[in-house]
Amino acid sequence: MVQFVCSKCGKCCKNFGQYIVIDSIINNATFYCTSKLSKEKFVAQVDKDQFRNFKNGREQSKKSNWCPFLRLDDVKPEYICTIYSTRPQICKDFKCSVMDIFDKNRKIIGRTSSNGSLVSQDTTLNNLWKEHIAPFMQSKDQKWLSRIKTILEEKGFQVLCYE
Repeated sequence: MVQFVCSKCGKCCKNFGQYIVIDSIINNATFYCTSKLSKEKFVAQVDKDQFRNFKNGREQSKKSNWCPFLRLDDVKPEYICTIYSTRPQICKDFKCSVMDIFDKNRKIIGRTSSNGSLVSQDTTLNNLWKEHIAPFMQSKDQKWLSRIKTILEEKGFQVLCYE
């Protein structure tokens, strides 16, 4: 397996605002928060090197579905977590992709998330997934990723799995 490297597209955190809630403000860089999914209470501290982005991005934080700590970097065109060092466990555990699926020309045509869902516009891959993979996804166990990889590779796809 290969180590997953985040592209900093922000897609994961743009829908996390309903789950990460600021309960109270301690100061302009420290907050008591709750993860609604895991019920974890945590103290979020804006990383020192991200305070400028955090402060300058207040308008971004008002987007109701965004995580309140997600910001567009003011130098590079990428999204950043301004509390990365103190982010909750649910964020530490999250991987937006556990597997990328490529066609024979090494063009990415599909991606699976940690919950086993497929995102693809490729009709052949979607049909294969529906017929051969989706039926056993209800009883996901530790070997589900390797089973999917085997099925896809037998059908001529190339697969890259992430840790």
